Amino acid sequence: MTGAHRGRAGEAPGPERPVSGANRSGDPARAAREHSEQERETPPTGASVVVFGAGATGARIVRMLAASTRVGSVEVRDTDPTRLEEVSSSFDDTVVLGRGPDVPDSADIVVVATAAGT
Repeated sequence: MTGAHRGRAGEAPGPERPVSGANRSGDPARAAREHSEQERETPPTGASVVVFGAGATGARIVRMLAASTRVGSVEVRDTDPTRLEEVSSSFDDTVVLGRGPDVPDSADIVVVATAAGT
């Protein structure tokens, strides 16, 4: 192998990777600003998740999903409206309380966090 290829270990020699416009200037601060501006212009997206079960496990799952940047919306459902209301205070305002046993067409992911046999 010639000294022309200076890639990472195990990387096959090949053409150089294209450099994005933000990096051409060589200014890391400028690249960070441009990346930040792109993020602000991009509407938030992510998976739409419905969680069935608002018990201890379901509530933990809802809080973790709501904190994820890969999740756009979280809806939690439970057959016991009292339990659902009780745990709703531990959720932020991005979590929606749902009703009924049907899976909405808009759901990308469904989590079943109910007791065995329910």
